[in-house]
Amino acid sequence: MEFVSNRNQSAKHKTRICWILYLSGFLDLCSVGLIISLIPSRARDSGASTTVTGLIGSVYGGVQLLSSPIAGKWADGVSRKTSIFLSLILTSLGYGVMGISPSITVLVTARIILGCFKHCGTMCKAYLADILTDKERSAVLGRFNSFASIGFIVGPTIGGHLAETSMGFSLVAATSSLIFAVNAALIWSFLPHSEPKVSKSESESLSEEGKDKRSSLILLAFWDLFLIIFLGSFSVIIYRNNFSLLMKEKFLASPKTLGYITSFTGLVSTVCGFSVGKITEKYKNNDAKLFLHVTVAQVFVFVCLSQAPSIPVTIAFLAPLSVITSVARVATTSITIQRCGKDKTASVMGWSQSVTSVARMMAPFIAGLAQEWSMDMASYISVVTCFLSLVIMVVFPQGSKEDLSLDKKRDD
Repeated sequence: MEFVSNRNQSAKHKTRICWILYLSGFLDLCSVGLIISLIPSRARDSGASTTVTGLIGSVYGGVQLLSSPIAGKWADGVSRKTSIFLSLILTSLGYGVMGISPSITVLVTARIILGCFKHCGTMCKAYLADILTDKERSAVLGRFNSFASIGFIVGPTIGGHLAETSMGFSLVAATSSLIFAVNAALIWSFLPHSEPKVSKSESESLSEEGKDKRSSLILLAFWDLFLIIFLGSFSVIIYRNNFSLLMKEKFLASPKTLGYITSFTGLVSTVCGFSVGKITEKYKNNDAKLFLHVTVAQVFVFVCLSQAPSIPVTIAFLAPLSVITSVARVATTSITIQRCGKDKTASVMGWSQSVTSVARMMAPFIAGLAQEWSMDMASYISVVTCFLSLVIMVVFPQGSKEDLSLDKKRDD
């Protein structure tokens, strides 16, 4: 069996692994893009009210809140290849279940399965973190996000055409399930095995000492970064959740216009992802400084968007917002890896994903309440929460913090 070493990787071998994971990331979000925008309509066609439809949308984030730390901890104890493969296979099962019957129960069951097991993107990034140097990390993660973004641009277009056929949603769900299965076969056939980041004896020892203690150590060591990630994610999600309704009510934007705007922002994010490496080089791979600067820019952009008087002005500021979010995703991932060390990458990234899931759960509900006051209120909340993340970042500078490492806290 071929094992991947964390050091002394040949450039050719490392590049091959990266391209396999790039393709996997593309297929992942292409599959999701096929069906994600059709789920609310499926729920409504199945007899769900708007409230129930909203709750179905929150099921995934709610389950991920609980499953992400567990999946991350498990992934550190097995081969990365095994964890990615099983995640893809079980995700394929979830989307297959979704197309079985036009029933709300079936839809909710499928969303629960997906919430439990769809962690492929996080696990792919953990694999990349294992084999990359600090100088390589930002550029490669940026390219990974770009290939995934391309999938999310292609997927909705294909899904829209398939949905108009006689089999409609069921065909889309089956196609999405098939692509995930193909993705799993790709990983199993071509991705090299990697040694577990946590040995079996260490895992058993950790179990005897109490895994709750380790979870507490993670939260204690990374609370500032997790809070920054939560506030930053919340500010973006609540704005985007409110975006379509805002454009329709404030500027009378048509669905076609909204579709073009969405495609445009996706294209900007994709192009930016390929350029993240050059951006980090300008900062001499100082991800903390880069993250601080893009957060300042993000506050400014949200202020401008909240005051935008027309669609063209809105689009003019959506472009830099797409750039900012693309760079911020890579920067936060790099900072997380720097602070936790490669042996705990998946565990800490699992907790980070849970933090994002909390934001994903809360944002739609709070956006709905805010719209009762004003259509622009959600935009103002974006400004405030993003500014709070900036304040925390200034008070608690990010980066590699040896004094906050899990190993040091465990020794203490």
